[in-house]
Amino acid sequence: MPSAPVHRGRGLLSSRIRVFSMKPVFYRAAGAVLIAVLMTATLPATAEEAERLKLGREVFLERATPACGICHALADAGTDGEIGPTFASLQPTYEVVQKAVTEGIGPMEPYIDHLSDEEIDALAFYVSTMSREE
Repeated sequence: MPSAPVHRGRGLLSSRIRVFSMKPVFYRAAGAVLIAVLMTATLPATAEEAERLKLGREVFLERATPACGICHALADAGTDGEIGPTFASLQPTYEVVQKAVTEGIGPMEPYIDHLSDEEIDALAFYVSTMSREE
């Protein structure tokens, strides 16, 4: 069986240097990247995002009057409202939720006079994030 290519030289690396394959290193690195991506897809990236999700859930269930879950179904909140769209099928973006809450849409009245900017931000972040988790 032929041996691996050998480089014979002088200096610090004057001993034999074998040429090796980068495939195992690449596959390990690709696997680590994939695991990191999957973990960040399901977990909040920062403590700030976790707090926004917590506040958004609270607004969705309690602070908004009437509560969002009366009309909208969202698994994370445990609601099964049937009047408005189901967020799992709609999967609205942050901007869509924010606009609907501040301007109203269809039969839904705007909440701009009832919720603070921070609450609207958290609610839009919560709904847009959790609807993609279903």
